[in-house]
Amino acid sequence: MNSKTIVGALIGTIVSFLLGFLLYGKLLASFFAEHAGPAGNVMLGDTEMGASNFIWIIAGNLCYALLLTYVFSRTNTSSASAGAGTGAILSGLSAGGFDFIMMGTTKLSTTTSAFADIGVSMVIGAIVGASIGWWLGRGKVA
Repeated sequence: MNSKTIVGALIGTIVSFLLGFLLYGKLLASFFAEHAGPAGNVMLGDTEMGASNFIWIIAGNLCYALLLTYVFSRTNTSSASAGAGTGAILSGLSAGGFDFIMMGTTKLSTTTSAFADIGVSMVIGAIVGASIGWWLGRGKVA
């Protein structure tokens, strides 16, 4: 990876972290708590979240952004619009794979929460993908 892809991944990490906090942590937290699976709401509360939790959340966002940046670099995705489309598709498919396997093997989610998670993941993927695609396309002549 060159410096442009590393910076793209860092931008994607920040955007993903902020959107995840806003959408999952604030706007939709009560929705996902209400639509938890038979195991009940297993999310950590605000008072239970410590610095070590945020390290893992940031690590997850970094892995996600690295995946998108790697795919974009290999496929020459270098515009905000191409990044948004590819990011939404990759995010929706990976969220669907994860959510459906979790539904089949655990008691953590419901059909409603799984499909909502896929939709939210696609929105986040589109915005993160757009930011990475924009960065990777900077300075390229159309």
